[in-house]
Amino acid sequence: MNSADGLRELIARHGIRDGSEEARRLFAYLALLEKWNEGVNLTASTEWSWLAKLFEEAIWASSLYPLARVTHMDIGSGAGFPAVPMRILHPAMRLCLVESRAKRAVFLETVIKELCLGDTEVVCLRAEEYLRSHSLPQFDIVSWKGLKLRTEALDGLLASSKPETRLWLFHGKALPLEDAGAALKYLRLVQREHFPGRPNWQLSVYGFLATCFT
Repeated sequence: MNSADGLRELIARHGIRDGSEEARRLFAYLALLEKWNEGVNLTASTEWSWLAKLFEEAIWASSLYPLARVTHMDIGSGAGFPAVPMRILHPAMRLCLVESRAKRAVFLETVIKELCLGDTEVVCLRAEEYLRSHSLPQFDIVSWKGLKLRTEALDGLLASSKPETRLWLFHGKALPLEDAGAALKYLRLVQREHFPGRPNWQLSVYGFLATCFT
């Protein structure tokens, strides 16, 4: 099965209407991934057998996403999974993609432009540098996958958070934190969901303890 047919089948299964603006943007995103991956190592493969799990994870996570307008920072965005498809499916999201690798940042900027994704920006810096050197909004949601967040970055997140801020961690058996033991002393688990069909892959949603803000 080619990727376009696979994506068409996937969005139909998840109730996304073929021909809708959301579907159009998902297909445009897929086309950009296939085009850019020839020169930039965005994903390990553009075969649908590989991309399917990335798109499905993002669509699944979107079903858990709040409907209200939120400010969202995604750290280590890479090729844009899962944040870009989630942004496509939630137009009210204000998204900041933090990606330190220049070529991938340029790809993400191209995606934003080609898909006309408003309220979306790319920051080409390491997370801890961005958090340390900029005056930031208080994010409602911060997400990451495929990396272990350094303690310095987590400390910076706390300074840019509010009691309602939620950390969305996409991970396997181990939490994606440089020092999970230390981090869990001021984090509380709010929700944990297992990805359907992949029992060892999960989304853990954490908040900071109230004592962090006193």
